[in-house]
Amino acid sequence: MTTETTIPESTDVVTPAEAPGLTIQDLAMVLQIVQVAATRGAFKAEELSAVGGLYDRVFKFLDAAGALKKPEAAPTDTAVAEPTPEVTPAATAE
Repeated sequence: MTTETTIPESTDVVTPAEAPGLTIQDLAMVLQIVQVAATRGAFKAEELSAVGGLYDRVFKFLDAAGALKKPEAAPTDTAVAEPTPEVTPAATAE
């Protein structure tokens, strides 16, 4: 008695489904959402320290990654500059 072993002839490589991920732009959007929600009074007083702590950590991460635009020098002429948001994602090429 002999035992035959068959090997499938398919050589397709099976890759796991692409894992969901976050981008720098997603994290910058989180900061903007927190700013808007806080402005609108969406958080209870007892939640503010946790929300603020998260905001600070994400902000520091984005700043260290160079993803936040630094405020530009004030214009030298007397024109009034438009206000800029506190958190602005840096332009990235993707």
